[in-house]
Amino acid sequence: MAGLPALLLSQLPSLCLRGGLNTLQFPSHCPDSGGMRVALTSLWDFTCVAASEAMAGLTPNALWNLQALPHSPGGSAYPSVSTYHWCAQTIYRYCLCSPLHAQEAGPGEQQIELPSPDPILIPTLLADTRGLLLTDTCQAGFFVFYLPVSSMADKNGALKCTFSAPGHSTGLLQGLAALRAQGQLLDVALTVNTEVFHAHKVVLAACSDYFRAMFTGGMREAGQAVVELKGVSARGLRHIVDFAYSAEVTLDLDCVQDVLGAAVFLQMLPVVELCEEFLKAAMSVETCLHIGHMATAFSLTSLRASVDAFTFQHFLQISQEEDFLHLPLERLVFFLQSNQLQSCAEIDLFRAAVRWLQHDPTRRPRASQVLCHVRFPLMQPSELVDSVQTLDLMVEDALCRRYLLEAFNYQVLPFRQHEMQSPRTAVRSDVPSLLTFGGTPYTDHDRAVSAKVYLLPEPGARQFRELAEMEVGCSHTCVAVLDNFVYVAGGQHLQYRSGEGAVDACYRYDPHLNQWLRLQAMQESRIQFQLNVLGGLVYATGGRNRAGSLASVERYCPRRNEWGYACSLKRRTWGHAGAAAGGRLYVSGGYGISVEDKKALHCYDPVSDQWEARAPMSEPRVLHAMVGASGRLYALGGRMDHVDRCFDVLAVEYYVPEADQWTSVSPMRAGQSEAGCCLLERKIYVVGGYNWRLNNVTGLVQVYNTETDEWERDLHFPESFAGVACAPVLLSRTTSTRR
Repeated sequence: MAGLPALLLSQLPSLCLRGGLNTLQFPSHCPDSGGMRVALTSLWDFTCVAASEAMAGLTPNALWNLQALPHSPGGSAYPSVSTYHWCAQTIYRYCLCSPLHAQEAGPGEQQIELPSPDPILIPTLLADTRGLLLTDTCQAGFFVFYLPVSSMADKNGALKCTFSAPGHSTGLLQGLAALRAQGQLLDVALTVNTEVFHAHKVVLAACSDYFRAMFTGGMREAGQAVVELKGVSARGLRHIVDFAYSAEVTLDLDCVQDVLGAAVFLQMLPVVELCEEFLKAAMSVETCLHIGHMATAFSLTSLRASVDAFTFQHFLQISQEEDFLHLPLERLVFFLQSNQLQSCAEIDLFRAAVRWLQHDPTRRPRASQVLCHVRFPLMQPSELVDSVQTLDLMVEDALCRRYLLEAFNYQVLPFRQHEMQSPRTAVRSDVPSLLTFGGTPYTDHDRAVSAKVYLLPEPGARQFRELAEMEVGCSHTCVAVLDNFVYVAGGQHLQYRSGEGAVDACYRYDPHLNQWLRLQAMQESRIQFQLNVLGGLVYATGGRNRAGSLASVERYCPRRNEWGYACSLKRRTWGHAGAAAGGRLYVSGGYGISVEDKKALHCYDPVSDQWEARAPMSEPRVLHAMVGASGRLYALGGRMDHVDRCFDVLAVEYYVPEADQWTSVSPMRAGQSEAGCCLLERKIYVVGGYNWRLNNVTGLVQVYNTETDEWERDLHFPESFAGVACAPVLLSRTTSTRR
């Protein structure tokens, strides 16, 4: 019995993982062939053990001392029936009841003191041996428990059990393979060209829908001893027939196409799946396109998806392979037009496309069909001049000349780029990134502000990293995104607690080319104001400067590169928040004239050029954030003033414009005012700011899921800054890995 516990421990978890009752084995210590097979029918549907979460609690200490259970009274070297019964009952109770640590024994139970730290309760059940069957069968030195998969009692109370012998299917296959090898009971010969494969019809029909239809569907082949197959190779059929008798197939890159073709033709789904798994494992830069051809030829959707993903990831290396030159036009276009080619510069994609076109002179008339998917406007000017316009192909084809002219116009007329948006000006990315601009540590010894631009590459990322720098450091600047360009306006270039450091500067940042464009300055210097995009124009509302708080509203026209005034706010306001939704602009809270202004919500209609009051917020707040998501406007963070003290506002609420109603949701876990805030894929990121409970700046980043109403996780910004500005943009991988 010494080897029993360890083996029970190793076998039971796998028994559970298989989710059914199979054979539980342990080494026999019998010197002769008189082993035991015990059917534990009294365990009443042991399948519940497999479903029990307590199985995860099995420990070596809990099972090891099963060897202490008594042997048969006669002192025989063989464990008694009762011993096996007790062992099984112990495991059964242990699995179902979780570890029974130091509990008192109940009726019909005795507490067995074992050397392990925790005693285990074992039902005695000495008299209940009904259904405990003993045989003298031993399999290769292993005792075997056959555990019932179901049990029931008939109308007379007699117990009936159904047992499963897991080794039966393997033995059956081995027996059939032996019959085939010995040439016995064979009843069909399959011929391909000159090769003949003998088999049993029943075996072929059992594992192939094709053969089942042939031999059972009334076809003439059902009565033939020799069946000629067309559409498969002899090598492929050999592997298929061998698999039918062994459940195994040996594959390599030389034979897999024949095997896959035969498996698809003969409708052997298990072999098809094994071929797919092999090809996925064998995928490389050299083999990828050939495997893709097989996936297309045999309509293997899963394999095709794997090929596409691999090709997108390694496109430039694959484009240097010989197979790339034989890629069908449709497949080349499929790759070139995709946003998943994020790690490739456009000039490299252009060179790959030209290599494919120049391989076969008959492809030149199709040049525009291919090159229209290269995003020329996103290239560097030097690349357009030195590498693109010098090619005869780009000059001779009228449409290609148009693509080149489009790129030159796009780069020469930056203020008109919003009017020239097309699929060729879109960044190759489907996943938004988060950019932050500037900020201040609010130190007392200097007035330093940051010029750094930080990047969070994607919503699932955990770390920010530095991407670029602003032309001049700034804090409390405001940002807005239009056509993936970031407009950065106002703020202060030196740290001031009041508005005396406000500036009127305005820039546009192109995150793809990492270029800054200085724009016409605002009409007024502003800090702690709002910047939002509405109808293709950029609106700056309220704020304050050296002269005091502002009610004025300006709007910027990108095409004319100029600012003009719009209808002013109802009253002077600063430290407010704003967002656009449904073709209107909303501003909330902030410092006005009265306490009620800190709860106020106003709506601007660009058609009438008028502001109207809407339902106020539930909580007064200033220096907070406002973000639009799924038709809702969320108000988050900020602070509330009381006499000579300030308090964090943790409450979060959202506004539905159609209902003109606010609803409270889960509060923030920590206070953040003067923080950056933006939406990434239905999640709101609140970055940095000032925490009034700690009376200090913070580097905390809180993330709110607008779908589940949960604050999911906390990130940490590289700096503890207030006055950080945030914006969501699309970045290609070549841009996001620039530094």
